[in-house]
Amino acid sequence: MLVAYENGQQKFAWKVSTGMDVAPTSPGIYQILDHNEKAIGSGVELCGSEGACGTWEMYWFMGIYEVTPGLINGFHGAVKLPNGNLLNNGNVGNPATYGCIMSYDDDAKALYDWAEEGVIVEIISRDFPPQSELGRQSLSVTLENSA
Repeated sequence: MLVAYENGQQKFAWKVSTGMDVAPTSPGIYQILDHNEKAIGSGVELCGSEGACGTWEMYWFMGIYEVTPGLINGFHGAVKLPNGNLLNNGNVGNPATYGCIMSYDDDAKALYDWAEEGVIVEIISRDFPPQSELGRQSLSVTLENSA
């Protein structure tokens, strides 16, 4: 779940997809680093036998942390795969990314338009409990929506 707050009041709450086991989303405290209406990603899983790799497009991308130099994970909406299909159709709510946090496109656009650079992001998990009061509130919202 993604839960966003403005002035201590819940602004947004919706299901998201996070990283798969091979590339999990890293829990922690971060900030929105940048905004890109369209970002490009790639992975070895999309490489052909000749070594040519396919790329995908991520819409409404906001970077939040650097995985390795030059590789940033963040929030985004729809992912247009090399074959033209969209990844997020039916995938939101299940682990489906390479560490990013994916929302439905309309939700991602709303977040993109609302969240300024520098906004604090708290990613919680079983191994990283909420560090803030808003994080604890978010956990309650998440538990209510999963029941």
